Amino acid sequence: MNRKYIFFAGLLCISIPAFSQFNTVLQKDEKPKVEPVVSSTRNRILDEEEESPKIYDAVLPERRSYWSQRRYLSLPIDSMVITSKYGVRKDPFTGKPKVHKGIDLKGNNDYVYSIMPGVVIKTGKNKGLGNYVEVKHGDFTSIYGHLYSVLVNAKQAVEAGQPIGISGSTGRSTGEHLHFQMEYQDKTIDPKPILDYIYDVIRTVKGEISQQIENELRRAK
Repeated sequence: MNRKYIFFAGLLCISIPAFSQFNTVLQKDEKPKVEPVVSSTRNRILDEEEESPKIYDAVLPERRSYWSQRRYLSLPIDSMVITSKYGVRKDPFTGKPKVHKGIDLKGNNDYVYSIMPGVVIKTGKNKGLGNYVEVKHGDFTSIYGHLYSVLVNAKQAVEAGQPIGISGSTGRSTGEHLHFQMEYQDKTIDPKPILDYIYDVIRTVKGEISQQIENELRRAK
């Protein structure tokens, strides 16, 4: 299993040198009744340029780089508070030991994001996961369950950080949260090491981008 994570990390280091966790799309004052329109990365760039103060004109290339990089990696939800780990646990309904195939993340009408670019291979609803989305990323598959609402369709290509659903409590659930699950070559794996890696990349690149912007603003003065 460690070799799988090493392979994953190596693959990302080569082809995914960036991050995507500053998800500032759409407003969620209340649960939507209709499917919202998700803006593209290109539209977000244009909106950002129009709304930015003139002082940021000097760092336009850096901001363009920032927005393009955010398409490659994202955490699945903004809160990232784990409420139940991967592995054997006491089933909340029966009280008996049972394998938990993913991790549960705290959610409260929150947007749920695709962690990497990929293709939606399945959406639907079942007794266990409730409303769910499955996204294929090469040999990896990410699964998002108990959603209140699904915002994508099967066969749709998605970017990292693109909203694919809204957290809820559908299916076999004791309360609102996001069930996040990952598979490698169709075998369930612990998603936490992968999320830890994504978080480290986000933190590192955020620092690098912030430093670039700060340096350019100094030069512009």
